[in-house]
Amino acid sequence: LRQLMVLVLNLEGCICGDAMEDGLPRLGSSVGYLTKLARFDLNVRGCSGFQDLDFHMFGKGLGSAHNLEEVNFFFRDTRLGDSGLQGLGEGVGRLRHLARLKLDFSLCRAIGDRGVQAFSHGLGRLCRLTCLTLHFFGCSFGDEGLG
Repeated sequence: LRQLMVLVLNLEGCICGDAMEDGLPRLGSSVGYLTKLARFDLNVRGCSGFQDLDFHMFGKGLGSAHNLEEVNFFFRDTRLGDSGLQGLGEGVGRLRHLARLKLDFSLCRAIGDRGVQAFSHGLGRLCRLTCLTLHFFGCSFGDEGLG
């Protein structure tokens, strides 16, 4: 696996319970061991078993994947909230080779102003970013989050 350049995981609609405990945080920190990994796609749309803290720890661990150039994450309709978004911002903000970023946070109703602000702070460190796509349909943040 050390030669792996593209990783695509589709867990859409999975029912994750005790069997996946710590699975998402462990995945985030393990990606750093794939030293040639340039693209990472993860789809957990509708997976209700992951908690906000799982997303937070996943994001923070992801920051060790220094060679990632493209990230596509689909977190639509999950329990992702402010803390998770903050962790994702911290981790993604450390991906110094990242050029393309696509994130779908649609229908993540626990995302508020605080989470969007913290996430934006992390994005501000991406100096090689050339393509950014963010979906926030159905989220509940306001003008303060955009400021």
